[in-house]
Amino acid sequence: MMQLQAAGDPAPIFLIISMIIIGVTLLACLFFSCFVRVVPHKHTMIIERLGKFRCQCKPGIYVIVPFVDRIRKIDWCYSEAFRSYGGSIESRQMHKNTEIVDIREKVLDFGQQPVITKDLASVNIDAVLYYRITDPRLAVLRITNLPYQLELLTQATLRDIMADLTLDDSLCSRDLINQRLMEHLQNDCLRFGVTITRIELQNLLMNDIMTDAMTKQLTAERKRRSIVLMADGKRQSSVLSSVSDATVGIINAEAQKQILVMNSSTDAKIKNMLAQADADSLGSVKEALSGCGSKLRAVDYMLKMRYLGEMISQAKFQEIQILEEEAMDIFKK
Repeated sequence: MMQLQAAGDPAPIFLIISMIIIGVTLLACLFFSCFVRVVPHKHTMIIERLGKFRCQCKPGIYVIVPFVDRIRKIDWCYSEAFRSYGGSIESRQMHKNTEIVDIREKVLDFGQQPVITKDLASVNIDAVLYYRITDPRLAVLRITNLPYQLELLTQATLRDIMADLTLDDSLCSRDLINQRLMEHLQNDCLRFGVTITRIELQNLLMNDIMTDAMTKQLTAERKRRSIVLMADGKRQSSVLSSVSDATVGIINAEAQKQILVMNSSTDAKIKNMLAQADADSLGSVKEALSGCGSKLRAVDYMLKMRYLGEMISQAKFQEIQILEEEAMDIFKK
């Protein structure tokens, strides 16, 4: 009787079914984790079949064929800049192993590196690189470590550019450095399937010796400019004074010329007036002589009157007495 009850007990059957369900679930989870991949938005994945490139996966769910397909894993190492407790900027090595390729814009912040300028000045410089993977197939299969290669390429290009510039040019030509760096990197990174969107120089630092030398140079340059400005001011003042003197001389000469012209015009007018007066007097004398029946010509009368006047004027200075008979003789002649 007890054996019949044990045989009819459903507990072992339920246990077996539960174990089967759990096993199937575990197998499904294992299958899903091993052979099913979910690609997020703005990401991609490279699948190889029998060691060859098969496809580039877009965002979605993909099933990997066991033992045939394989996801290409990416092992990237790169440097990341950070600020230490002392306030200085340092770099640390980062490691990343993933199957998913992020095609969004990313940032590489390089640590400071020493460079030599054209005038043999040593400065520390760091930059920030913004890039985006446009061809994941080339970025994964053509190069082993994309961030590290970009970092080395940027540093080498930056050294070449700084070697062609002096310290003064590098301090005041950041836009030019960014532009030239962008052009060089853009051409070199196209073969990696990478587009450089932007690159910026962050800091350009000099050591204490260079800073002190630059300070002395700036002080000397300011003094030189002050001396040049003072000399230029004196020169401008001398030029203006000479121009002023020349202008005054021209004005005085023009005034004297105008005075001479006015005097000449006045003398001419006076002479014209005297001549007109003589003509009028001559006409009056002529009429008077004609009226009294005198045969003396008016011209002779006028000349004799002037002669008599001259004699009278001389008599005043020489105390000469002119008798009336002498005067009458003058008119009789």
